This record gives sequence, C-alpha cells and structure tokens, in this order.
Amino acid sequence: MPKPPHPTPERDYAPFFWLLLPPLFWASNIVAGRAVVDTVSPFTLTPLRWLLGAFLLSLLCGRQLWRERFLVREEWPKLILYSITAIIGVNILAYFAVLHTEAVNAAIVNGLLPIVIILASWIGLGERLTRRQTLGVTISFLGIVVVAARGSLDVLLGLQLNPGDLFMLAALTMWGTYSVAYRRFKTRFSPLPFATIIAFLGALLTLPLMVWDIGTGGRLPDTPQLMGIVVYIALFPSCAALLIWNRAVAAVGPNTAGYFTNLIPVYGSLLAVGLLGEAFHPYHIVGIFLIFVGIYFAVVSARTAPPDARRIG
Repeated sequence: MPKPPHPTPERDYAPFFWLLLPPLFWASNIVAGRAVVDTVSPFTLTPLRWLLGAFLLSLLCGRQLWRERFLVREEWPKLILYSITAIIGVNILAYFAVLHTEAVNAAIVNGLLPIVIILASWIGLGERLTRRQTLGVTISFLGIVVVAARGSLDVLLGLQLNPGDLFMLAALTMWGTYSVAYRRFKTRFSPLPFATIIAFLGALLTLPLMVWDIGTGGRLPDTPQLMGIVVYIALFPSCAALLIWNRAVAAVGPNTAGYFTNLIPVYGSLLAVGLLGEAFHPYHIVGIFLIFVGIYFAVVSARTAPPDARRIG
C-alpha cells in the first residue's frame, strides 16, 4: 500500500505567506486613520467601518450565515468577548493613540505586540517560549527600534512618554487577548460567518457612541475622499486582515503569528517612501533585515509542529 504523500513545502509555508498581508493592511490603516480621525471621531469611525465591513462580508456568506444562525445562541458569550476585544477596544484605543502620541513612540510600542501575545499565550494557553523564539523576539524588536528611531541614538534618548502610548499598549492587550481567546475557545462557525457576526456585533455595540458623538457636534465622512478612505478601511484593514489573521492563528498559533506584526513599521516605511516620496535610508535596510531575521526564527520554530496544525485552507 503506497504511503500518503508528504505535505509539499508550499503547503507548509502557506500560513506564513498569508501572514505577510495583515501587517500591510494595518500599516496602511495607520496612514488612512490619521487622515480621517482629525475630522471623524474614533467613536464614529469605528462603528462605520465595521458596519460597512459586516455588510460586505454578509454579501459573501449570506446563505452560510443563515444556515449557522443557531450557533449565535450557543456561542453568544464568546462572540461578545471577541467583539469587545478585536472590534471595539483595539480600534477605538488605537485611533486615540495615534492622536496623542508621536509616530516614533507608536511604532516602538506597537513592536511590543509579539511580547504581549506571548504573555497572553503563556497565561491563557500555557505555551512557553523557546530560546530560538526569545532570540527572534529580541532581534525583531531591535529592528523596530532602529527603524522607528531613524537609526539615531539621539532620537531614541529624546523619547518622552505620551498618553497615546498607554492607549496603544491597551489596544495591544486587547488584540493579544483576542488572539489567544480565538485559539483557546474554538468556534463552530465557519470563518466568513464568524467574522461577519463579530463585525456586526462590534458595530452594534459602538453605535450608541456614534449617536452621542454626532449629537455633540461630531462629523460624518461627508466628502468623496473621506468616504473612500472609510470604504478602504472597511475592506482591507478590517475584513481582509481579520479573516486572514483568524485562519493564521488557527494554523500556527498566536505566538508565531504575532511575530509578523513586526512587519508593520517595515510596510509603513515602504509606504512612506512609495506614496509620500520620503527617502530610503541605510537604517531602513538594517532595521528591516533585523525584523526579517527575527521572523525567520519564528517560522523555523513553527515548522516543527505537525503539518495538519499549520495548514490554512
């Protein structure tokens, strides 16, 4: 009897290639968010992006969502938890963070996300860090510091804590909690209906904040440019990033997936060079190299897991 074929390298590495996309979408969200939140409050932007996101997702999975509707009654406590952490808390806190801190601070604090996820995994899943993973975390974080500080020790020494740094740290804690909870408390929903429901719940729970915000003088996106940015945020940093992240966490675990969030400053720098015409400096090369070295250690460690546990799709 012939032996079953071994998983191909492409299938082994598929989750890691997918994980290259969410950081790109989130990096673009930082640029888009800063362009919007000066005009549209986070209390209005958050329900708008997720209400639109839930509508778009429902167009893709309407029949499937209807077939799985009975699961809402069974899993509503988990769905509320996922909505509060992944949809409400992380978005509102992150938008407030970019309003009340410097870009350098935000990039460095955001680099703590893998560490936050590792701590949450240790508490919630009992997962421990290997020496190789510890080295990867350290090298990647060093790369983020190099990029954020623009290769200047003076910039690094001149950093001052801002209220926005605490908002960003709270947002990271929310996302770490969500990532670990999604891994631990298995859902019976299919990926698309699951994302649709928590997006809709997040929008519904934050709708009173938008009503209050508009009633006290807040502004809706009322120009083609603002509306276009909101649609983009709903499509990619919201829906696409959430779907890919969920499947990646299910395949490789929150710890390994968390390493890839260190690509956010890499993508942010490349977007600044490509879209804003900023110069590409040697410190970019050094920082990006260090970040990828750290991610390499994470990928090598993760590939020791059974193939079925790493598969996406």
